[in-house]
Amino acid sequence: MAYDLSSLGLGHADRLHRTGIFRVVERQATDLLGARECEVTFTALRSPTLFAYTADFLRASPALRGGTLAGTQPGLGVVKRLLEAHASRQGGPGASVATKAYRRVLLHSRKVLEATAGAAFPARAPDADVFHSPRFALPAPARTGRAARFLTFYDLIPILLPDNCSPGGVRELEQIVRSLRPDDWAFAISESARDDLCEYRPDLDPARVIVTPLAADPVLFHPVHDPERLRAVRERYGIPEGPYLLSLNTLDPRKNMERAVRAFTRAAREGAPDLSFVLVGSKSPQLSRLGEVARRAGVAPERLVLAGYVADDDLAAVYSGALGFVFPSLYEGFGLPPLEAMQCGVPVITSNNSSLPEVVGGAGIMIDPTDEDALSQAMLDVYRDGRLRERLRELSLARAREFSWARFTEQTVAGYRAALA
Repeated sequence: MAYDLSSLGLGHADRLHRTGIFRVVERQATDLLGARECEVTFTALRSPTLFAYTADFLRASPALRGGTLAGTQPGLGVVKRLLEAHASRQGGPGASVATKAYRRVLLHSRKVLEATAGAAFPARAPDADVFHSPRFALPAPARTGRAARFLTFYDLIPILLPDNCSPGGVRELEQIVRSLRPDDWAFAISESARDDLCEYRPDLDPARVIVTPLAADPVLFHPVHDPERLRAVRERYGIPEGPYLLSLNTLDPRKNMERAVRAFTRAAREGAPDLSFVLVGSKSPQLSRLGEVARRAGVAPERLVLAGYVADDDLAAVYSGALGFVFPSLYEGFGLPPLEAMQCGVPVITSNNSSLPEVVGGAGIMIDPTDEDALSQAMLDVYRDGRLRERLRELSLARAREFSWARFTEQTVAGYRAALA
């Protein structure tokens, strides 16, 4: 099989692209490389630039260094030198006019060379039984030969909720979905995502869209009971003494964080005066508006903790120290954070929509994410009721064991077999 790693090259070029999809692709590539049923060759057909960065990533990756990256791209050396020159010149608001102009020229030159080389000499996948793109649109059929073609599909968020996404993001997803032909195959990360794809593309055969649920990393996410480790992460991320709820801090309207903060302030006023709300993720200036929501409600500012980025090695302890994990998203293709929390034995409060019931099942408290009263009450219930927390903790751990990367890989390989049969 040929497995496309262009998304890992993108993440190697820019760490901002090391998102959940990056982690999924890296893990799947590693597991497939070790699977006895598959003889794997890696490709990076998205662009000459990403081919170059993917080659660099493979050389630096202990888990994937043994893999072979097939093919080449004309003009790679020139493209890479243009990229390095572009990166070496600092841009931004404080850059000189000459620097900005120089960067524009370099960027335009790279795009022209890349488009010319790609059009004149399009890279082809090696001869294989299966070609799998886990992130980007499937290439033209001539570039994948006679292989059974697979695309991993995550969600329709940019199309269903375009106000939450950039126009470029909407166009990219439309291109990805259009690249599927009726005789191609797809993996969907949830039943909900599969249903959305089949409704949007009624010409696709639902039998060719195979559900392969994701999993949480067992090395990163597990219960932490060591008091010293729990204390250390509190100090490291500014989490005050006392009970706290945990959530993610993205200001994407789909994540529903302003409503979550309002629900927390109500819970704090109505019977949880020592409860804190910890938000992990990037620290952007726009997050000050969440702090303003808390201040207007009369909640002490130190009770809303913008913890910022949390290192991978600290995630389990930050999760484990929480009374509960709050995830009132309006739409998810899968919803990996609640599963990560459950794998740490943390009670979950989440939405009753899209894929989240598939992930959480009966192991968490499910609410209408637009019902602020219900969200606030759920926070109070978790805060006040120790027996409820213990029951949800046991249910969460049991539920999390139903998801594993081994099962994800087995279902993927079963999909390949179905296509070849």
